[in-house]
Amino acid sequence: MRRLKIITNSLMIFGVIMMFGIPFVWLRKPPLTAPRHDRAVFAVTLTVYMMVLFLVLAGVILLAYLVMRKQREEFQQQSLDNLKDLVEGTLSDHAKTPEE
Repeated sequence: MRRLKIITNSLMIFGVIMMFGIPFVWLRKPPLTAPRHDRAVFAVTLTVYMMVLFLVLAGVILLAYLVMRKQREEFQQQSLDNLKDLVEGTLSDHAKTPEE
């Protein structure tokens, strides 16, 4: 569980850094008068960058869902254990004979 949280947080930080890097990618945009090859290279670079960013953010969403599901299972198990302890405690309290 701990490893899953670390991976999720690391991927989220990487995604935020990539989002802040978008303006730096745009700074490399060639002018419209540039050769077609330079504009094509920029288009491919920007497309790959955006695809990687999309995949990183989709991975963060998936991992966050897995963390939430695992945490919910742990909470349900803990709730069941607490209920069992309460019932056993109540039964043991009623089983004791009052000393008069």
